[in-house]
Amino acid sequence: MWAAALRPPTSVDRVSSTAPAEPRPLAVLTRALLLGQHVLFAVLLLVAWGRAAGETPWFEVVAAALGVLYAALALVEHRSARSEAGGRPSAGTALPRLLLPLALLALLLLAWFASVGLTPDFAWLAFPLFFAVLRLLPSAWAVPLIGLMVLAVFWAHARVTGWAEVGLATVVGPTVGALVSIGMAHAYQMLLHENAVRQELVDELAAAKADLEATHESLAESRRQAGALDERARLSRDIHDTLAQGFSSIILLARAASQPGADAARLRTALGAIDQQASQSLTEARAVIADLTPETLSGSDLPAALERLVTSVSRLSGIRATFEMDGPARPLPRTHEVALLRLAQGALANVTAHSGATRAVVSLSVGDDGVRLDVVDDGVGFDPHDMREREDGTGYGLRSMRERMALLGGQLTVESARGAGTAIAAHLPGVTP
Repeated sequence: MWAAALRPPTSVDRVSSTAPAEPRPLAVLTRALLLGQHVLFAVLLLVAWGRAAGETPWFEVVAAALGVLYAALALVEHRSARSEAGGRPSAGTALPRLLLPLALLALLLLAWFASVGLTPDFAWLAFPLFFAVLRLLPSAWAVPLIGLMVLAVFWAHARVTGWAEVGLATVVGPTVGALVSIGMAHAYQMLLHENAVRQELVDELAAAKADLEATHESLAESRRQAGALDERARLSRDIHDTLAQGFSSIILLARAASQPGADAARLRTALGAIDQQASQSLTEARAVIADLTPETLSGSDLPAALERLVTSVSRLSGIRATFEMDGPARPLPRTHEVALLRLAQGALANVTAHSGATRAVVSLSVGDDGVRLDVVDDGVGFDPHDMREREDGTGYGLRSMRERMALLGGQLTVESARGAGTAIAAHLPGVTP
């Protein structure tokens, strides 16, 4: 309670020691006011010393005490301010750092009361002391003490001249000085409070900016992760539609060649087909790694690439596969051509590996409403509602086709029934090259 009551107003009204330093204009004003107060005290002390010389044997001792105590108080305040600017003082030193300036102020005021008791020439030192009192004490204590100091000035003059001879100037001067000091101190504290509020706003803006930067970094990281997931899905689709299907074709060719009774000509044909499929798969693998255009599309448009694909499937699998173009060919964006070619590769690989079909038709049509690719076979068919990925890694193809179409704003339709073949239709709306 006692320590809280003695807490100087500057520890409340000034910016907290944990807050950033005062802005330069306010710091300059603070130093200028303190320097002006110190200079004023020194000048008034020298004037009083000169005027009171020889009046009393104690004036030199009192004047020296006033000078030493004021200098000590100024030094302690300066060191305390520098320490606060460097960081919050520890709990063990906070109370001594608070009490020492108050003790010096008390001794300084006692010396001043003693000096005005000796001679009224020291009364004018009250003006700079008003500021010291207002700076170090709460207003509830400082204002009554200043009133007591003003009465002491009246008494000092009345003791010499008598109360009847105390003039208006003697009353008005100290009173106006006290009121001006209180007003200036109050205005300065309001300025400090406004600066503290402004600093809080600056801190809040800085914190909000830091939060925004953290949010931006989080969003950027989310975008990077989403990009990595998209790239992983793209690679998965490309690998499935190229390498995995190529390996499946090689396995089928190898099994066909290993059938009992296969003659040398049949083996040579199978080995040639395996070599061709392996070479094509290797080329596609390099294209996937480099994220390039599929080898089948290199140097040609989509209809020509589909024609070559159908011819290759027909030759390697024995299925009578044909390609049909509905209407005149139109150039398409390369991304759409790649997606449709990959879809055709995956669909024909499924026909070769799973359908048991004898015939397959791939048709492409480009119109005002977009582009459409159909792959139809006469195989055993399947249940289109059972499209789960199986333990052996198969069952991924149709999902990959849907993802490809969805990425380009298109859709995939699958129609099939057991024993009735399969029809896969892909549609990309309103595309332009």
